[in-house]
Amino acid sequence: MKDPRDTARRPTPRGVSIVDVARHAGVSVGTVSNVLNRPQRVNEKMRSQVLEAIEELGFQPNTIAKSLRERRTMTLGLVLSDITTPFASVMARTVQAHASAAGYSVVFADNDEEVAREKAALASLQRNGVDGIILAPSPGDQGYVEEMQANGWPIIAVNRRVQGADVPAVLTDHFGGAVAATEHLLWHGYRRIGVVSRSADISSISDRHAGYEQALADAGVTFDPALVAEEEPSVEGGRRAAHRLLAEGMRPQALMSFSTAMTLGCVIAFRELGLVVPDDIAFLGFDDASWSVAIQPPVTSVALRAECIGEEATKRLINWISTGAQPEEREHIVATHLIIRESCGCPPGGVR
Repeated sequence: MKDPRDTARRPTPRGVSIVDVARHAGVSVGTVSNVLNRPQRVNEKMRSQVLEAIEELGFQPNTIAKSLRERRTMTLGLVLSDITTPFASVMARTVQAHASAAGYSVVFADNDEEVAREKAALASLQRNGVDGIILAPSPGDQGYVEEMQANGWPIIAVNRRVQGADVPAVLTDHFGGAVAATEHLLWHGYRRIGVVSRSADISSISDRHAGYEQALADAGVTFDPALVAEEEPSVEGGRRAAHRLLAEGMRPQALMSFSTAMTLGCVIAFRELGLVVPDDIAFLGFDDASWSVAIQPPVTSVALRAECIGEEATKRLINWISTGAQPEEREHIVATHLIIRESCGCPPGGVR
């Protein structure tokens, strides 16, 4: 059986990548990576398919990249979706603290919720030789990440799943958090529960929508899509969405916001409309921003526990770098915590 490392040392034709080899051979990128690096893990028939594809396409493994991977820089990359959010800032501090304790430094980048910017950030981190990357993925397809992984780059996603690639992740239990929040509002007797949200094009938001709908169904309440308003995830977006829902003839009895910035926009809309919370409308938000207790009434919130996610992701990434073994658990779920305050209708100090 021919060893792929003995292929003719000719330059790889421009544009031919490990993904092209996998597609040509009809196998996964991971299988090609195993043939190149751990051939004993692949059966003879599949090895033959991959080796034939390598020969036909003239693909040459990137030995320079491999040598870089074997020379550690004791540096981690952290790519966040929006560094201005409370979740991201806590995540950054947590990752840096735990990385530093293990002897690593951290290089930060912000993808600004754009795949193109994210791809450029990861490529820059790769060129600068970081040992591994923690990624809070942007909306869109991140299939390009699969090739980076196949070339030996440890990457762990946080808070959201990577779309288009099988990437180990440490995730908030967004579904469970939305179930708990909706059930609490239902417990108060509210049946028309509105939602202010960004587009459900990322797993965190789609999971929250799913949890909201599941809790309604479990309580025998019919889901009404007219009670869901999507806007850009900003203060102004939240304000517009709240105005749109609250202007309807069948105003919701309670409102949930799935975005930190949009939560503040809802508070502004309540003031503009002269609504008193919770007398005129109950309210609940996600992420428990520090200002949630500074406004009146204090906002009942689903806490996302960014510290736990950052710590777990950092430990898993460093272990992967040290041992060369990916985490066996593909998704590690961190539970949320519902912090009950007065905006939902509860008295000061908790539930009636």
